Order: sequence, then C-alpha cells, then structure tokens
Amino acid sequence: MPSLRSLAVLLVLLTLHSVSAFYCIFPCQTCKDEQCATCVTGYHMDNDTKHCVPDCHLTSCRSCGAPNICILCEVGYYVNAEAGCTSKVSEASSTTQWIVLVAAVITALSAYVA
Repeated sequence: MPSLRSLAVLLVLLTLHSVSAFYCIFPCQTCKDEQCATCVTGYHMDNDTKHCVPDCHLTSCRSCGAPNICILCEVGYYVNAEAGCTSKVSEASSTTQWIVLVAAVITALSAYVA
C-alpha cells in the first residue's frame, strides 16, 4: 500500500505538469491534443488503436509484449523459451522420436529378458 508521503509527492507532480503531459507516457515519445503522436524506438503506432505497440520482427509471431518478445504465435506454432515461435510439427517429430526410442528400448529389454 502506498505511503501518505508517496501519494503527496504524486499529487504535487501531477499538479506541476499539464494534463497533456500526463497523458504522454511510455512508450509514447510525443503527444498532441492529449493523444500519443509518436512512439519511442522499438515501438510503432497501431493505426487502428492509435496506441504504441512493440515492433515484432519475429517469424510466425502474431503479437509481441515488448520489442521482439513474442507472446502469441501464429496458428501451428507455440512460444518457445527464447520468446520466439516454434512449429508444433517440429515438437511432434521430437515427441515421435522419443516414442520410437522408448519402443526400441522396450523391445530390446524384452528380448534380453526372454
């Protein structure tokens, strides 16, 4: 819970700045008429929402949460540990390889026991 002192400081800061300056917050670089006009590096203006959104130059990524940090991949892909997108097909083939390996081990063990 914020302290009374921090709330007082916030109130003073808000009164020192104009209302239009208050609306211009990260990732907006400049504002005009209480709306974001330009974005900081790594972000661009979304024409539909008129908000700054992260640049997203990742293959098969549908939406980024920060510049080049994928949070939603295209259909058929998933977000991997590096915040990129990996094909579910490659995951399936990896799973298939494990199943084949386990089946081979079980076959070898059953032949050894018999």
